[in-house]
Amino acid sequence: MDQRSADVVAVTGARAAASADTLVDHNPQHTAVRAARAGWLTTQFARNVVAATIVGPPSTRWTEWTRHRAYVAVTARLSGDDHLPDAPTGAARMVLLTERPVGRDGWRGNPSTVVVAVLLKKVNGVWRIDSDQRT
Repeated sequence: MDQRSADVVAVTGARAAASADTLVDHNPQHTAVRAARAGWLTTQFARNVVAATIVGPPSTRWTEWTRHRAYVAVTARLSGDDHLPDAPTGAARMVLLTERPVGRDGWRGNPSTVVVAVLLKKVNGVWRIDSDQRT
């Protein structure tokens, strides 16, 4: 994969951060932690993600996914090419994610589509996600 491409890093990193799997993720936050440890994020953003904690019980959605031993099949693409021009060390992309939970017991959840605003930073000649926000 070409990590010198802001487009590729935005799409692939956003997909990785959304690809939950209840067999390996203890809660929805762990998916983002896996993306951080895989190197998709800047050092500071990765530290913030790893240090973050979820307060409160799991959502009903996560509980349902866990009951079905589900993973989330994610497709990702740029939502368009209507973004600001890249700066030498910064870029922004909107990524369209379609997420479908798939149970290992044959259950299929309803797909959902979200747009993620991704800010990227160039670090040592390659792009990394510096923040993201679901819109």
